[in-house]
Amino acid sequence: MTRRLLLLSLCALAGCRSGQPIEGLAPARDTGGPRIAFDLTRKPLPEIPFPNDLAARPDRGSPTGLRVNSSLAAPSQLEQRTRELLDQLDGFGTFSPITVSFDKDREEVDVVDLFARQNDADPANDGVYLVQIDDGRVWPLDFGAGHFPYVLADPGRYFPNDPFAQHGNLLFPGCGAGANVLVPPGPACDDPDAAARSRHQADQLLPFYERSTRTLIARPVLPLAQQKRYAVILTDRLRDPQGRAVVPPGSGINHPAQSGELLRGRRSLHRRDVRVGLIEPRSRASRNRAHGARRDARFRAPSFAAPITVEARAPDAPSARQSPGAARRSASSAPGCRH
Repeated sequence: MTRRLLLLSLCALAGCRSGQPIEGLAPARDTGGPRIAFDLTRKPLPEIPFPNDLAARPDRGSPTGLRVNSSLAAPSQLEQRTRELLDQLDGFGTFSPITVSFDKDREEVDVVDLFARQNDADPANDGVYLVQIDDGRVWPLDFGAGHFPYVLADPGRYFPNDPFAQHGNLLFPGCGAGANVLVPPGPACDDPDAAARSRHQADQLLPFYERSTRTLIARPVLPLAQQKRYAVILTDRLRDPQGRAVVPPGSGINHPAQSGELLRGRRSLHRRDVRVGLIEPRSRASRNRAHGARRDARFRAPSFAAPITVEARAPDAPSARQSPGAARRSASSAPGCRH
């Protein structure tokens, strides 16, 4: 099949704005949709999509050429020591979740639409991609497909007077007014039928988006390769309920300091016959979440992109080769700790 690369110039992904400087590979387009939160000056830590190579510094002595760059200004010696140790890391974790927060003065992301896109049989209509920059491999991400256990078999067994005893998962409020559910409102916390309460919470749990902070949480299904760089790509299919695509925080679709790495990723996608630009799904499109690589994915105009460097010496990660269709509550018997 003829290879075509639609991202040929700064104007290929969006209309050029004459007379205005463009930062990044293409100009941003303010659709009025959710805007990505980005503040490098925020204290005590910057608010940026994370992991992110912007949170690292060059280091020739590092196996990856980078070191994590965490501020050492901390309110206690314990936290300062923790940050000193973080600064010795040569990259980010092979199994770390990817988080992107959005400004609170706009509409939320349409999580129902995103859930449907990321979990259907067609990888060509996804809203979020994770791409290995050197070879163009597209890595699978979990968006509530059941790869990770969140649900507790008995949430009331931890200690007396536990205020979260009625919330049946490890990370999010599962019932009541602030429940982190796919379609609000959430189930009631005072349901006398404990089994029914647990089942309803498990069925409605929203594990890939935290509503209270408007943070998208994408988890790699497989451990990433060490000493490799990856690009997180949010396409214009990630949108609010009115259909408005997410908006980058600056004048371009990426931070200008990261344009070089993203161009390398574009060339790798080209070698794999993966288009960057307007989407034309193939009839043979298939999703291979079990083995990770998806050569038939094609990206629409990126709304935002950011590179990540994975550390050289990472701890062994547990296997994530589980059935994509497994129900979340199938893991409810697994032991867990409340955080």
